[in-house]
Amino acid sequence: MRGLMLSVNLPDPNFQRMELVAEPRVEKGSSTSLLQVSSWIELADPQYSQLSTTPVDDDKELEHFLAANKGQYRYDYVRLGCSFCPQNGERFEKAFLSVTLKPDGPPPPEVPISWSLFPLTNYQTGKETTSAKIGASAQILSAQIGGSSEIETRQYSLRGFREGKPNPYWELYSNQSEPLVGSLRLHMVVRSAAASPTLGEVRLEAVISNRSFVVFRQKRPFDQTPSSQFRLPAA
Repeated sequence: MRGLMLSVNLPDPNFQRMELVAEPRVEKGSSTSLLQVSSWIELADPQYSQLSTTPVDDDKELEHFLAANKGQYRYDYVRLGCSFCPQNGERFEKAFLSVTLKPDGPPPPEVPISWSLFPLTNYQTGKETTSAKIGASAQILSAQIGGSSEIETRQYSLRGFREGKPNPYWELYSNQSEPLVGSLRLHMVVRSAAASPTLGEVRLEAVISNRSFVVFRQKRPFDQTPSSQFRLPAA
């Protein structure tokens, strides 16, 4: 495989702010009274673009790959985004951003899958990603800044799971050096049957700790979480 091929640039997405609601728990037979939750999270509207067979920088490899799959498969680049905004000493311990892909209509011979995820593991970048580089086999090779926009971001701990499946997800978590704070963008290439539209469902879940106590940390999941949908049209 050659170096970086197709550059995909999309405009900045809109974010939908979601207030979090604590989930009541029962411990040792009695209801636990939870403190008022003041932190909040945001989920960006998914953005997508179908990969074109038009070569970039006189590179034919991606063109040949997509042309060989034309009529059978369609490849779409999808960009996701989320933000974490802890308040009043609260801390996001862990979060999950999950995607469910399914045909939007009669089941095709093959279900849509997450052909490529980016990033898959912890990364070291100090810039927020606004575009992606797609390699010859429609794999995401890197995510880079598009245009002249460069935004400094924090480093997060991150792992991607179920690449090649219809239900991929990313796990995000705080570590000792970096809390889970601020905005993050995630990238995916979806492979679908060419003649079948694909529906994607996105969900963001988070667990927060209240650090008001020296010894104890009260971890609290949330029963109302942001979700959104996107639809990839047939080729």
